[in-house]
Amino acid sequence: MSYQERVDSLLTRLRGMPGAVVAFSGGVDSSALLFACQLALGERVVAVTADSPSLPRQELVDAQVFAAELGVEHRVITTSELNRDGYIR
Repeated sequence: MSYQERVDSLLTRLRGMPGAVVAFSGGVDSSALLFACQLALGERVVAVTADSPSLPRQELVDAQVFAAELGVEHRVITTSELNRDGYIR
């Protein structure tokens, strides 16, 4: 299957969904998925980023800018994994 066939298949599958919430870190994988969801679903996609002290501020800003450029609603949820012993270890 060619690259374009794979992209077309992804967009077809996404278009069949009522909407999507993308766990959006701002990295390459979640950015590509968010872009595809926006193409396929338009306003029916929401990006959600978990924010904590472990997330560099510039990465959060970059994620916010990218979502805004796509015209995607972006919600930032504060997390507190640094309060968990297992996470710190």
